[in-house]
Amino acid sequence: MTGGKEDPSLPRTQGAQHGDQNTQNNFFFNLSHHYIGRSTAISLLVAAAVLSVGIPLALHGLLAGPTITGKPAPDSIPRPASSTSPPVIVESVTALKSLSGDGSLALPRPLRMTAPELATFNRKIISNSATYSAWYAEHDAAAIHAGVTSITLRGNAAERVHIVDMKVLKNCTRPLSGAYFQGYTQGSGPTAKLAFDLDSPDPIPQQVAAGFVPLGVNFFDQEYVTLNPGETMTLAIAAFTDHYACRFRLQMIVATSLGTFSENLDNNGRPFVVTAKAAPVHGGRPYSGYQSAYAYTAPAGVPVGWEKINPATYPK
Repeated sequence: MTGGKEDPSLPRTQGAQHGDQNTQNNFFFNLSHHYIGRSTAISLLVAAAVLSVGIPLALHGLLAGPTITGKPAPDSIPRPASSTSPPVIVESVTALKSLSGDGSLALPRPLRMTAPELATFNRKIISNSATYSAWYAEHDAAAIHAGVTSITLRGNAAERVHIVDMKVLKNCTRPLSGAYFQGYTQGSGPTAKLAFDLDSPDPIPQQVAAGFVPLGVNFFDQEYVTLNPGETMTLAIAAFTDHYACRFRLQMIVATSLGTFSENLDNNGRPFVVTAKAAPVHGGRPYSGYQSAYAYTAPAGVPVGWEKINPATYPK
């Protein structure tokens, strides 16, 4: 209705006029052009007021539906799982290692080992997995470009539970440029089941094809992952970046009959770390963006170990 004119889109009602507010009020005092008494008009006004309140209340009751009693539905918004009795227990987790399997890694700070220190590193540290893992953690080492971890999970509830999603809690900065360890070969590393693109603002757990090809499809939309009481399973989870150094934890979402819970997954209390390569500062010198560097040597095809190189001049 505009300017007091009748709106043609409104239906016509017998005896009623569509106009401004005054015209509508006059309806109660003029029916089919016959005036009515004041008492009748007051009765009509009271009835209209009752209807104006009663009809919306009745409609609200119809739209709201019947009252549901009994056990409430499980929470749909995840809440943190109990630290003492979570629905899923993490049996074991490995550090995030280079997906290429060649041993490449980067450190946030420069590392300039003396000849004796380097000899000890090659003979005693890298040859022992436990010792090497401790060294890796102590120096905040990071996988290059893409890393993979294996996480073994066990059902800890009295019923089957459903892992419905995983999220990333990340903190990304410039690529690490302290030290670079160049791997020996481009060997084949472990196979990932799902992977996160950490360059994305909101990474999803992507399905991965053979040869580590992320498919852009949410893994948990395609795979139904459940754990019976006491049942175990291992997931190989990768994360990759072309632009940053990222420290991150994973958050697993588990659905049960008692509600939906979140559980954080990390590297035994530490964040996982993966980094892109530092950009070179000299053309034709791929490691010139690092303050120190080591290359794995294999004279005559026999692996020997890492040796110190000058990143500003090393040509490979």
